[in-house]
Amino acid sequence: MLLKFKTSILIGLTTLCLIGCTDDEKTYRGWSFIPNMHEQESLRAQEPKIGKAGKRSGRGMRIPVEGTVPTHFSKYKLSKGAMEAEKTVNPLSPTLEILKGGRRAFNIYCLVCHGENGDGDGNIIPNDDGSGLLNSGYKPKSTKHFTKPPALHSVRVHEMKDGEIFNYITHGGSLMPKYNHLPAEMRWSIVHYLRVLFKANHASKSEYEAYLKNKDKLKDPSAKDIIHNWRNK
Repeated sequence: MLLKFKTSILIGLTTLCLIGCTDDEKTYRGWSFIPNMHEQESLRAQEPKIGKAGKRSGRGMRIPVEGTVPTHFSKYKLSKGAMEAEKTVNPLSPTLEILKGGRRAFNIYCLVCHGENGDGDGNIIPNDDGSGLLNSGYKPKSTKHFTKPPALHSVRVHEMKDGEIFNYITHGGSLMPKYNHLPAEMRWSIVHYLRVLFKANHASKSEYEAYLKNKDKLKDPSAKDIIHNWRNK
């Protein structure tokens, strides 16, 4: 009795092994015990779904609504140093609000290297007196440091088109890192503010006197309000 039972088990196992054997390609599944595991219904993106009755019953993935863009999408596609950049027009008007926003952004991201007036004397730049100290008064432990950047109120920068400056801010250059993580509106506002720096360094006596009368109105707005106002106009 026991011998017959063992024989039955052996025959059964041998049969299962033979069922799985095939001379075809290795991708061939042979005989399947649970066919619905590998023959289940599947869809490609946007492919119409066909129900059991042969009728369409929606799609595997809905078509995005009009105007949908991917996360971190940017319309700006020009590469670093692209000649076409000079043709890109600044979409922001140089209003007082935009200029104040540009000054705030400049003071946060640019001042540390370029200095408050764009002279290239930021806090992390070595002092010109040869003392070995940075402009912040700190003595660096390493001999490696940033070289002095060019003045932002120079004629060369002034003659650059808005799009060229925007492209440079976006992609960076030389030792300057790229700032494409900043909102485009903020980068464009910095471009406008650089025009102000040039004017401030080449202002006439009457223009300087007019500034003294209105300087109390130039208090910086909050960064949150700046972005909110720009994007909701």
